Parts: sequence; structure tokens; C-alpha cells
Amino acid sequence: MRRRQENNITVSVSGWGLDDDHLKALGQTIKKEVFWNVNFLIPVNIPSSGVSGKNLLISQAELKADQTAMTCDLTLVNKERYL
Repeated sequence: MRRRQENNITVSVSGWGLDDDHLKALGQTIKKEVFWNVNFLIPVNIPSSGVSGKNLLISQAELKADQTAMTCDLTLVNKERYL
């Protein structure tokens, strides 16, 4: 029932996944998934939307690619909704 009440944010990010800082923190990335994944907890800072310094959970990730760029639409939710 709590999932129906959740507030979510959908954002589009450029690129195919994690930035260099996150990749370095993972160490060896062989046999590890480095794309944006569902159930991945990420720090979010979007002051224009009133979201600053929160860790949000990716509930949906849709990768899109064309000849010029790759983007990803992420749906983010509070992790407490899934505990």
C-alpha cells in the first residue's frame, strides 16, 4: 500500500551510467554492472526541485541511444518506501 502513496521524481541524465567517481569507488569493474540499475541507491542534488543531499532509490531506468548520444530516464523514490 505504501508504494501507491510514493512521491517519485523522473529525471533524464546524459551518458550510459555511473560517473568516473562512482566507477573508481567500485574498484575492479570486470563482471560488475555499471549502467543505471533498478534498486541502486544514488545521491541526488536537484535544488530547483527541492531535492538536495538525499539518497534516492532508482525504481525504474530506461536507457535510450541514438547515433549521437545515450541518455537514461530514471524514476527515483525514497528508499523507505521499499523497506
